[in-house]
Amino acid sequence: MILMGPMARLRRVAGLLPRLASGGFSEIRNTIPTNRSALPNEIDVLEITTLAPLQTA
Repeated sequence: MILMGPMARLRRVAGLLPRLASGGFSEIRNTIPTNRSALPNEIDVLEITTLAPLQTA
């Protein structure tokens, strides 16, 4: 039960990664939230690094 939220976030990001190759940049930007918690965790870092190359695209 405790891991349901983090696992859902991880599945969401993992499902979006193949869309980077096919050019689905706007979909990725719209799906990954930009608001972060005060104490970022590994999934936050994954989301940030997924969005980073899209900031210039």
